Amino acid sequence: MVRGFKGAVTKWFRANTDVYIVWQKDYYDRIIRCKNELDNTRFYIRNNPHNWKDDIFYKKASICQ
Repeated sequence: MVRGFKGAVTKWFRANTDVYIVWQKDYYDRIIRCKNELDNTRFYIRNNPHNWKDDIFYKKASICQ
């Protein structure tokens, strides 16, 4: 089901926009199967920007700005 959705979206984008690369490389979809997992994912998304300065890639990204 996910593969079909991503294929259709990719086809539409390439036909209707100048965007050729639609999906992030090496990204893996994850199916959330219970409320606890959903809550943990929401917590991560909500708090992740606050943790950016502690991330190992922060200094690398700062050099490019």
